[in-house]
Amino acid sequence: MTGSDRLSLGHWGEDLAACFLKGLGCEILERNLRFGPLEVDLVIREGKTIAMVEVRLRSDHSHGRPEETVGFRKRRTLDRAWREIAKRYPEVSWIRIDILAISRLGKRQVQIRHFPNAWKPLGTQIF
Repeated sequence: MTGSDRLSLGHWGEDLAACFLKGLGCEILERNLRFGPLEVDLVIREGKTIAMVEVRLRSDHSHGRPEETVGFRKRRTLDRAWREIAKRYPEVSWIRIDILAISRLGKRQVQIRHFPNAWKPLGTQIF
């Protein structure tokens, strides 16, 4: 798979994730939000909660399920982005980090799993 194919597949996964979350009643606030080198796939609002959503897509599970591929480096990046989100949305009562895992089961079939509050950001003592 070429880099451009992977990028296209990634955009497709983020579009699918956004549609899925809208169907759950979430408001999509931001997509591909950047704070310098920090990047957040989706930022959503669910009531008085803001969630940063890491979207993971896999066509096969030979290297693990999508949700299992969020490693230490990505968690550290999202922990840092969490602080920026807290500054950007000071009116919210809670900010969480979610994982949305998409598994392609075939050409026309996918499985979507949403893991709200996947982990607590390091060093957070607010709310």
